[in-house]
Amino acid sequence: MKQEIVKGTHTAVTIAENADPFQAFADAVAPQYILGKLLKFTKGDWLAGENSERVDQKASFIVGMPALMTGWVRWHEFKPVEHAMVSIGSRLLPPGRDELGHNDPSTWETDDRGDKRDPWQLTSYLPMVANGEVFTFAASSKGGFEALGKLSRVYAAHRRHAPDKLPVVSLGSGGYDHSRREYGYVKTPLFLVTGWVPASQFNEIVALAGYDFPDGNEPAPPKDTAAPASAVKRDDMDDDIPF
Repeated sequence: MKQEIVKGTHTAVTIAENADPFQAFADAVAPQYILGKLLKFTKGDWLAGENSERVDQKASFIVGMPALMTGWVRWHEFKPVEHAMVSIGSRLLPPGRDELGHNDPSTWETDDRGDKRDPWQLTSYLPMVANGEVFTFAASSKGGFEALGKLSRVYAAHRRHAPDKLPVVSLGSGGYDHSRREYGYVKTPLFLVTGWVPASQFNEIVALAGYDFPDGNEPAPPKDTAAPASAVKRDDMDDDIPF
């Protein structure tokens, strides 16, 4: 089982006994949240990468559910500059919004409509692979979270009798009528589960791409097991992520 870095009140980084010290160092100084190409759903289209290329919706994606993360991303000048994320499998909860600072709306940046926008945005990241490539789906909207919620419910039920399997999905779309009439019909992402494969298939592709991922589908730790608290990590070296 991969061990996480535990950050205490001092400045030293404690590394668990079985952890690779070089991987632990990399996670501490340059944590990775986006693996491979950023995958996003925009106005009914599935797009990937810095150039927002259209994704083949007929492709089959293996979803790395054990790597699902959720929490907060702080944006400044259209760039993510801080993350406060936790792994879903850790059983931890991300910090509350009021714990993160930047609580004065008068200091917030404005969006393209001229409205003040909270710099901290609730976000989830989910890695997946298709045709030998690695992607990370980023959700920060109602529709995105609902799609992840439905997929997580299906996965939770299946893993009870097949804990070493991961879902295979195709990309679809749904939608709803927004409560504000001027927004009209809002298209939303949809994951259609088409099958299940051994987790090793996902891990092999991710490893070949140079990313670290825990082997297999690890069981959740006992409730009385000590777990590291979530940390707010600055991303001063992050490249611009075109959400």
